[in-house]
Amino acid sequence: MPAALSPGELRLTALLDELRLEPGGSATIGGRDPVLACRYPLGEAAAAIHAAVGVTAARLGEDRGLPAQRVAVDVRHAAASLRGFLDQVVDGETLDPDPTGRLAGVGLFAARDGWVQTYGAFPPLEERTLAVLRCRGDREAIARAVSTRGAEELVDALVAAGAPGALVLSAAEWEAHPQGRALRELPVVLVERIGDAPPEPLPAPVDPRPLDGVRVLDLTRIIAGPACGRTLAEHGADVLQVGAPRLHEVRRAAIETAPGKRRTSLDLADGHDLARLLALVPRSDVVCQNARPGVLDRRGLGAERLAEVRPGIVHVSTDTYGHVGPWRSRPGFEPLAQCSTGWADEHRDADGRPTIVPALPCDYATGYLAALGAMVALRRRATEGGSWQVRTSLARTAMWLRDQPGRVDPTGAPGTPAASTGDLRIRLDGPFGAVDQLAPVVRMSGTPARWATPGEPAGSSAPEFGDESRGPAPRR
Repeated sequence: MPAALSPGELRLTALLDELRLEPGGSATIGGRDPVLACRYPLGEAAAAIHAAVGVTAARLGEDRGLPAQRVAVDVRHAAASLRGFLDQVVDGETLDPDPTGRLAGVGLFAARDGWVQTYGAFPPLEERTLAVLRCRGDREAIARAVSTRGAEELVDALVAAGAPGALVLSAAEWEAHPQGRALRELPVVLVERIGDAPPEPLPAPVDPRPLDGVRVLDLTRIIAGPACGRTLAEHGADVLQVGAPRLHEVRRAAIETAPGKRRTSLDLADGHDLARLLALVPRSDVVCQNARPGVLDRRGLGAERLAEVRPGIVHVSTDTYGHVGPWRSRPGFEPLAQCSTGWADEHRDADGRPTIVPALPCDYATGYLAALGAMVALRRRATEGGSWQVRTSLARTAMWLRDQPGRVDPTGAPGTPAASTGDLRIRLDGPFGAVDQLAPVVRMSGTPARWATPGEPAGSSAPEFGDESRGPAPRR
């Protein structure tokens, strides 16, 4: 009699079924929740996502002539991958979570009739937030200013000023909200065909790894999008991350998501730089972006336009609130997704205050799901042809994580601080110094997930892929 599936393996089976993929019989998931201080089984859910990535990578390899292989994931390791940059050690020191002191403008504050999450984490966002609140930038002043305002009115004012903000809603309130209803109609990863192109099988890998020779143009920043590109790099993809010199960078996040990538810098507001970026598109297999819906369309970088420029492209989008519904253009970050979708309400403390789960599960899980969607689209492109769009969002991921059957008691959860995860880490020596960070979560029996390079600071490389001798990507 076959062994009973573990909780993580049951979640893997359900995820593969949702994406219309083959059952994950070649994957094993060991361990149980709780690991993180959360009522949802985050470790098991993250393990299912990582295992699905591993299974799909293995099958891409088989499609290219590589032997079949086994996939294994540990729940504790998967849980740690939901807060990797929070526990990062560089040159022997855990990086300061708030080196600028600006996080006074990030937090949950009580309004007259509810709770509001503000997010003035970066200089422009801080300025807009404080302008709306008409106060200086310390927590006491912000708390006093918020307490005089109506919660919904204040959030509307923040959003109108281009400053992120969110109401704390219950899960029921979110499900009844027009944005919640719009996202409920979508799968956690949307993979859809958006154009015609002949089937494009990938050639036999040279490396050999499942994604060897796949070129990824990574236009993302902060966590979710860069985690997608880093995951693709783990399995052999040639990833070129393009940053903009005028945009704020979170150093810890940049270091933690940089391994395996080359990083260049182009200003899309400059016509010459934009032309250099557009010239990379015909050489790309995958383009990843995490701008709000419509922003890159104005630069000629929308999915439909790229499918015309490069038939067979796989266009991957990550955002906060999705591409449908009244909030589709709202700016957002991890805490806002948790507040909007019922997480903060369900995790109230003993005094009744809503709280944020001490990790970035929506960000990281969305990035891993985006990488999974990209691999699914590459497999479909190989057999069916076509150009493909992959869509993920923090809020939809939050709903999927909250939907996972079973609640866990987070009391006494061990967590995953840097001091307790030495057995899960690797040392990367490079331009950033001596970086101790989590190793790739997925264990592959034939092509171990790994990063070919330790990563590099933004602007270190020219705007070209690592193997320009391959020529344009289409291979028809």
